[in-house]
Amino acid sequence: MTALIRRLLLALLVMAFAVPAAAQQYPPRPTGPIYDGADMLSPAAEAALDAKLREYNATTGRALIVATVPDLGGSPIEPYATALFAERGRARHGPAAAGFPR
Repeated sequence: MTALIRRLLLALLVMAFAVPAAAQQYPPRPTGPIYDGADMLSPAAEAALDAKLREYNATTGRALIVATVPDLGGSPIEPYATALFAERGRARHGPAAAGFPR
């Protein structure tokens, strides 16, 4: 009976954490390597960073994306960032690997 109770408690915990994660809203896909949803970057800083990231992505074939968001929806940053990356897809290879075009 104790094993059954443990399994039920584990199932309840999994469901409790799965519901908020499923309800999380993520920012739209940007058209470039930067999404500044929190409006933290000045236009000049964003343009300079955009140019550097595009050069890096083109040179290495690896996508490096910068995203700022105004609100994490109550989530700690690590699970939010991991889920955002998973939401954008990592099965593809190349500059659009994270779901963001060059």
